[in-house]
Amino acid sequence: MRASIRNKNDKELRKSKEKLSSFISEMVRGSKDIKLLNSEEGFINEMDSRIKDSFGLQYKMELSSSRSRFFSWTFDDFSKYVLITLLVLGMISNSFSPSNALILYNYSQRSSGFSWMLGNVMEMFKDFNLSCNRVRDIIEGDNFPKEKFGKKAIKEINGNFEFKHVDFSYTEDKPVLKDLNFKINANETVAFVGRSGSGKTTIFNLLCRMYDVNDGEILVDGNNINTLNKDSLRGNITVISQNPYIFNMSIRDNFRLVKENLTEEEMIEASKVAAFDEFVSTLKDGYDTIIGEGGVNLSGGEKQRLAIARALIQ
Repeated sequence: MRASIRNKNDKELRKSKEKLSSFISEMVRGSKDIKLLNSEEGFINEMDSRIKDSFGLQYKMELSSSRSRFFSWTFDDFSKYVLITLLVLGMISNSFSPSNALILYNYSQRSSGFSWMLGNVMEMFKDFNLSCNRVRDIIEGDNFPKEKFGKKAIKEINGNFEFKHVDFSYTEDKPVLKDLNFKINANETVAFVGRSGSGKTTIFNLLCRMYDVNDGEILVDGNNINTLNKDSLRGNITVISQNPYIFNMSIRDNFRLVKENLTEEEMIEASKVAAFDEFVSTLKDGYDTIIGEGGVNLSGGEKQRLAIARALIQ
């Protein structure tokens, strides 16, 4: 019973720490927006509240552990007292010699040390088991469903896309797309225009199988995307989002993420096509410039051009 309560408290503490670290990370990434909204005080109060919750849970855990250690140490000391008393009485009654009493006492200390070591090992295994279960819950939970792709491989696609009677919704009670039908031929340029929330971004997410349709099918060069393997689908289609994520590394390394054997010529050519090379030439370290987490050192337009160049390299 005590172990199950401790495991429950440990899980709550870990979740609390995850929420705190996640919130602090978001504050760092969104520091510019926080300043523009003049909401520093509100975010600091929220962070302070989460810190208090986290450390409050940790205090309860430490208090419980301290009580448990106190009773264990007390019992251990009392056991030693009883053992020494019995050994002294045994020597007085000549039941065994002082040397035998010393040997018995030393072995009892060794067994006591072994039991403490075994307890610590079991505690480590318990913590390890909790961590494994937490990671498994995250990976196998509903927030991160496993992706399944087909086995059909296509080296290059021509670019014919078709949506046939596609239905999709993020939640059951709120459909986003209903019986959507359209066809785009290779080499055509098409614009999707509509109000915010009408499903423009959803169309591209479905095309790349970030989500699966509820009904209907999506065809690429006449092939249902559910039958294609991951490289055939995502290796031939690139979507540049409105807010592309730029990784906290050099410009060169951001490009190499999508192509390890990238040559200097390919990198410069893609940057020129994306109108990004001219900006890079103004930087002291050029393509080796570290651009910060989320591309914090770049403007919105520069992030977009870097993302376009990265897509061209892919």
